[in-house]
Amino acid sequence: MNVIGCKWVYKAKLRADSTLERLKAQLVAKGYSQVDGVDFSETFSPVVRPASIRVVLTLATVRKWPLHQLDVKNAFLHGYLNNHVYMHQPPGYIVDLLTRAGMHESKPLSTPMPSKGEQKSGAHELFPDVRTYRSLVGGLQYLTFTRPDISYSVNYVCQFMQTPTVGHFQLVKRILRYLQGTATLGLRILSISTLDLYGFSDADWVGYPTTRRSTIGFCTFLGSNCISWSAKK
Repeated sequence: MNVIGCKWVYKAKLRADSTLERLKAQLVAKGYSQVDGVDFSETFSPVVRPASIRVVLTLATVRKWPLHQLDVKNAFLHGYLNNHVYMHQPPGYIVDLLTRAGMHESKPLSTPMPSKGEQKSGAHELFPDVRTYRSLVGGLQYLTFTRPDISYSVNYVCQFMQTPTVGHFQLVKRILRYLQGTATLGLRILSISTLDLYGFSDADWVGYPTTRRSTIGFCTFLGSNCISWSAKK
């Protein structure tokens, strides 16, 4: 038998005056040390990949299949209406991010990152509000599900979650200013398309100006519709 380790995880609940109200302990097994065929024989993931969703949407659009969406946690209305109902699009992760950062009236920029490498101002001064930095960058990560144009720049600012500098926060603000001017952009799924699979990739060997690391990017198309992509150092 394969013996796996475990650890105690403590969750504390505080009162309004910051005193401890309840302490809950949970024993968590280190499942990453399990061995296929010994500790388990099947694997599954309860979370679908974003690329799989885009494939299904492309197939349904091209084949003109009816498509229904059901959220099991928020199943409020799933019936037939006698009248047409028109709604505005929800404000989305962009408006919320700009509001949280106090940049909803900021001047937009044409690119999400400087064209000549890393920004120099504030390169060594630590950013004091780490929680705000992580919150904004986390929101930008979700936004990359429908905005491949910011994948590389978001991947870059994600590398400094632990100790961001003022310069790194300036880069986050630049991405937000770029989104300010491109808030209406997103992925398009065309119905007039083939179902042929295409892949494109590019790499720049040791082309990063600061660390001389390589950069790489790829995108995959199902017909005319982009279903997966990546851009990183």
